[in-house]
Amino acid sequence: MNGLQRRELRMILPLILAAVLSMAFFALLYRYDNKYMAKTIQPMNGILLADVFFADEFPLTFLINGWEYYPDRLLEPTDLEDPALTPAEYIFIGQYGGMENSSADGLPHGSASYALTLLLPEEEQTYCLELPEIYSSYRLFVNGQLTAQKGVPDRASYQDKIQSGAVTFRASGLTSLLFAVSDWSHIYSGMVYPPAFGRQETVFRLLTGRFIWSLFLTILGILLAVFQFIGAAALKSRKALLCAFICLAFSGSVSSVLIHALFQCPVFPVYAVELFCRYAMAGLSVILAGEMYGVSKPVCTGAGIAAMAFPFAAFFLSAAAADLSVRQLYFFSSASRMYKAVTGIWIFLLSFASARKGLKESIWLATGACILSASLAADRIWPMFEPIRFGWFSEWAGWGFLFCLCVMVYFDSRRLYLSHLEMTQRARYLELRLEWDNVRYKALTGQMEEVHKIRHDIRHHLILMSGYIKTGRIEELESYITGLVQDQALTSPLSFCRVHSLDMVLGCYYMMAQKEEIRIQIYADLPDPLYPSDSDLCVILGNLLENAVEAVKKLPKEQRLINFQMFYENSSLMIEVSNRFDGPPPPIGGHPVSAKRKGRIGIGLDSVRAAARKYSGSLDLRSDEKGRLFTARVRLVNEKPQQM
Repeated sequence: MNGLQRRELRMILPLILAAVLSMAFFALLYRYDNKYMAKTIQPMNGILLADVFFADEFPLTFLINGWEYYPDRLLEPTDLEDPALTPAEYIFIGQYGGMENSSADGLPHGSASYALTLLLPEEEQTYCLELPEIYSSYRLFVNGQLTAQKGVPDRASYQDKIQSGAVTFRASGLTSLLFAVSDWSHIYSGMVYPPAFGRQETVFRLLTGRFIWSLFLTILGILLAVFQFIGAAALKSRKALLCAFICLAFSGSVSSVLIHALFQCPVFPVYAVELFCRYAMAGLSVILAGEMYGVSKPVCTGAGIAAMAFPFAAFFLSAAAADLSVRQLYFFSSASRMYKAVTGIWIFLLSFASARKGLKESIWLATGACILSASLAADRIWPMFEPIRFGWFSEWAGWGFLFCLCVMVYFDSRRLYLSHLEMTQRARYLELRLEWDNVRYKALTGQMEEVHKIRHDIRHHLILMSGYIKTGRIEELESYITGLVQDQALTSPLSFCRVHSLDMVLGCYYMMAQKEEIRIQIYADLPDPLYPSDSDLCVILGNLLENAVEAVKKLPKEQRLINFQMFYENSSLMIEVSNRFDGPPPPIGGHPVSAKRKGRIGIGLDSVRAAARKYSGSLDLRSDEKGRLFTARVRLVNEKPQQM
């Protein structure tokens, strides 16, 4: 197995693992957090025999099966007293997504009534009935009394209003429930979610848990969006901006439980916005994948326009739902499944191809795409699923996808920040090099003028020294020669090594140390040319020496000392900087704490570490036992840099 095959295997295995674990997790949700799989008694032929059920060990049931269904009618309690009235059929809640099965004109809208009789214990108790989202207006009668109403279901004065919640009532023995429901404005119609029924505290605990879950997901999406917006503003990153909008879309798609628990809302625009957010997550992810992986601009633009066209189409379709036929709604349902599948495959292929090319963060987006694909498969395999306490398959998958997306964008933003930091440092080094060149030029010019002057006056000097010798004034001769030599001596070194670029950097920091009255010892035994690039060496040397100067200048003058060494050892380039310090705490996990950044890991040393990794190298940070001498040692191994 060659290197490419091994790398592909290392990429494929996490993706397979993500898909398998996701399907296993969805299977557990289907089995243990599903109203349709809950082991509770169920009504049969319109009657729930619960006279001994609601004891302490059986506080709750889900009213799924056996509802009497009366299509095209808004019944009143008195209508149920007519012995000639019979239900068209007995249905389970969720059997129909609309009222098209009873509508003569083929529209998915209309009116219908749902009735159920409960045989409760003879002792009167307080019961609670969950009222999930019922589309799109209804009246609820309990024992013939109007107990709850949302909107106006009558056709002549129809008004849609939706809100989830619960209603409590005291009852015993035979208890009747009657829902009279109308919808003329939404994609779904009637009762599509099974209500929970049981003891008051149990139902409220269930609703509270679901509310907290929705609140958690909504706030999580908003916080992640804020974090990404900050990153986008700081780094001017379009990728972080796209990720922020994806996070907001996620919040919008999962906030329906939260919104409908707090407010009584009309169908439009609430559900239109929810639909838009749900599909915009996928559309924006397609655009982000193109941005991340260098897709050509025409292809990226075309894919982005096509991907974002569907969310807008879903928004306008929801707004026009009252005029749509059953055929059109079925077509939209099929198109939405196709849209999710195509966008998921596109994102997966792009990220997988980029991961093969060496962009390591791509594996995160591919993993997220696998999780989304697993949720689509779970929806097809287990269509009869409604969560009891937590979220739908799509919500869990959206959360996992968002996590993978944020991790990927974090690493990309971090790389962008380090690149920006490196460019800033390079610009600074160029300025310092120019200043050092000016210093060297002035020093050389001064020395040349001094030499010219000495050569011009050499005859006079020789005559004077000859006179000292002839007269035996040896001590005066020695004093004169000493002064002459001191005038010609250089007060600072003009060169540290034969590599011009490195000589400039070392000279810059030598000059900086001199200004701070720091003794600095520089040893650089290097060939010319070097195998690491000048820019990488500038990053390494600049960060290490700058950190050393910053640490040492805080010490008393007599303790200010920096020792720099750069040499070859066993075919590896070694760079070592040692300095005394009286500051930050001891290293944490090999990373020194930055004094500038209040206890956080230093970004400059992250740049050094990243540059060293390009040459299969390492950064080793140490302090002595007394915590007063700090040493940074960099080792560069390979002759060719690795792809980051």
